[in-house]
Amino acid sequence: WYSATDSASGCGYDKRSAAVGGAFGKIDAMLKILCDMKEKAIIDGASETASNGNLIGYGSGYGAIPYYEGGVGVGCFLRILEKAGYKIVVRDESAAHSDYYYIEKAKDQAAV
Repeated sequence: WYSATDSASGCGYDKRSAAVGGAFGKIDAMLKILCDMKEKAIIDGASETASNGNLIGYGSGYGAIPYYEGGVGVGCFLRILEKAGYKIVVRDESAAHSDYYYIEKAKDQAAV
């Protein structure tokens, strides 16, 4: 399993998704999910010039290599992962200074 942490400070944006996006960006396997989704979409006939948002989902960055954008809301990341066949097993955002997400590949889903 993989674990990563990140933090965010300041005001005027969604700090939770900035921290979660930063943590996901530190895990190669999480980035591979986005790249696999983009590659599959292109293989299935999508335009190579289509935005990552159209190919993968909102919050997947801009440019050739997708990434987890900060400040877009954690729900965007979770929807992308569910689209890729993952299940959010535990989502605990109740702690004052830390959140916890346990995500696993859904058993009834084929690989992306």
